[in-house]
Amino acid sequence: MKRILTLALTAMMAVAANALVFTDAQREALFLSDKMAHELDLTNDQYEAVFEINLDYYMSVNVAADLFGPWWNRRNADMKLVLSKWQYEKFMQLEYFYKPLLWQSDAWVFVIYTHYARTVFFFAWPPGYYTYRGGYNRLDVNIYVDRIHDKPDGPHHHHGPEPYDPHHPGGPDHKPDHHPDHPDKPEHRPDNKPDKPDVPEHHPDNKPDKPDAPEHRPDNKPDKPDVPEHRPDRPEHPDRPTTLPDRPERPERPATLPERPARTERPNFPGGRMPRGRRR
Repeated sequence: MKRILTLALTAMMAVAANALVFTDAQREALFLSDKMAHELDLTNDQYEAVFEINLDYYMSVNVAADLFGPWWNRRNADMKLVLSKWQYEKFMQLEYFYKPLLWQSDAWVFVIYTHYARTVFFFAWPPGYYTYRGGYNRLDVNIYVDRIHDKPDGPHHHHGPEPYDPHHPGGPDHKPDHHPDHPDKPEHRPDNKPDKPDVPEHHPDNKPDKPDAPEHRPDNKPDKPDVPEHRPDRPEHPDRPTTLPDRPERPERPATLPERPARTERPNFPGGRMPRGRRR
């Protein structure tokens, strides 16, 4: 029963977890590697290799079940090739180096911050900080087998990484002044632009002068001809009659119409009907 609950909890954690984006993994790998270089007394070559190994591990963990799976085993195997015997033994004894990442309360927990403040740095960034993008742990051939030759026998017996400089901190948000893959750039880009021609402060002074114009435009219009105040009276036409001729009078109508002649009386027939054949 206990095993079933553990598997169910692990499955829930795997669903809730999210893979780290590259910028987050790069920043956390730098902080962890800086503290490992300080406590394990890493050389400059070891410091660079440890940063690559930590970055590969952070980028490979996608769910909570990956914390102590194949990618964690690959990280430990690479660390064993890079570190000397005493460095590797101390690495496994320090829990915040050996198991740097946990999943608690639905979030990734970087254990190194329980021992160091986020603003603490001991060394500058490793040489490959701006060039390495991850992926060595996915190769069939392990590149660290013959890569690291200088492994210190004990602490303080070698020249380690470049010390931390407050003007050039090893933090993830700072870029070095010069990098072989990035040519030098001037501090102020606008200084590289060609000089602009001199322009007077007031642009309207450069415009051509306009011809003088009278204050009142109506004065420029042509004068209108004089118009008399009263128009002359119209001339009389003697040929035209002043009055129309009288119409001829119509004859008066008779007051009464002439009487119509009386109709002759029809003869009386028996039965009041006219015999057939004699109608008119």
